[in-house]
Parts: sequence; structure tokens; C-alpha cells
Amino acid sequence: MKNILKQYQEEYGSIEPYIVTKMEISILLALVITLFATIIQPWIILLNIGTAAVMVHSLHQVNKNYPEKTAKYTGILGTIYALAVASPAVLTRVTMKMSPMGTQIVMGALILLVATSLSIRTFISKKGVKAEVLVADGEDAIIRPEYDFLSGVKPKKYAVKNTVKAKKGDRVKVKVSTSLFKPLQPTEIERIVKGGKK
Repeated sequence: MKNILKQYQEEYGSIEPYIVTKMEISILLALVITLFATIIQPWIILLNIGTAAVMVHSLHQVNKNYPEKTAKYTGILGTIYALAVASPAVLTRVTMKMSPMGTQIVMGALILLVATSLSIRTFISKKGVKAEVLVADGEDAIIRPEYDFLSGVKPKKYAVKNTVKAKKGDRVKVKVSTSLFKPLQPTEIERIVKGGKK
């Protein structure tokens, strides 16, 4: 465990991506468990207790290391986890009726999920991300974005354009690529954030 945390700390400068990855895996497992509830029914409670325990432990890590983000993680990922546990059962009941209305509800839910995901990506690409300048060399720079699990931009090192003459240690706002179907990529420093260096 310590080696994993050390790797994340070295690569991303934070263990936050590791915590979020654990929570995302818990949500995915909860979804799979609930989808196959009829097959694994005797074990479903025990298995979901396991995923819930991982979620609670992850939130405890967030509260310990990033207390200012506890409410956001609890509200967003906690809600998604609850929906992952409950929604498959609801959808199964709907689709078992094989009615046109049931099919429309399922299709509508899937379309809404995709539209929400694309909307978040579009919003982030327009908003940009905040980052710290690690190296500045003329019109080139290496930055590390502040981690935000909604943005999908990993807090690793990126080479970007530096037309605003930001210096090492500056906190900056960075433009990101606008592709909907590729990972968002920081491309250029837009401005130095008020407050200067971190």
C-alpha cells in the first residue's frame, strides 16, 4: 500500500487520484453486483458491504488529506454510488415488462448519461484548469494541473505554450484541448492567476 501511495505521490504530486480511482472502482463493482443480483443473491449484501467499506475508507482519506474537498466528494461520488446500487434494480423492473415506455425510459437514461458526460467535458474545456509552473523556458513551459476529478485532467507534468511569460512557481490558468472523444490535454497558459506564486 505504501509503495502505491509513494508512486502516486511521485507521479502526480498527490494521492488524490489514487483515492478517486478506488472510489470509481467501488462504484463500478457496486453497479456490476447489482446488475447480477439475481445470480449472486445470497452474497449481494456481503459484497455491497465490501464496496461500501471501500467508499467510506476513501472518504475518510479525503477528509484526512483534503478536508476542504470532503463535502464535494461525499455529495457527488456518494450520490453516484447510491445510484449505482439502486438504479439497476429499478431499470431491471422496468425492462422486464418489455413495454415501449420501459424501453424509452432506459434509452432516455443512457442518452442523458452521455449528454451529461459530454457537457462536463465541454464546460471544462472552455473553463480551463489551474496549474503550477514547474519549468519555464521562453515560450515553453512544463506545468502540473491542480487535480479535479470532474475535469478528467490528470495532475501529471505537461509541456505547454507559455506566451504570457509565466515563471517557475507561478499559479496559472491553462487552456485544454476541446476534443470530445479524447482525453483532455492542457495546451497553453492563458494567464497568471491573481495571487502569483503558490
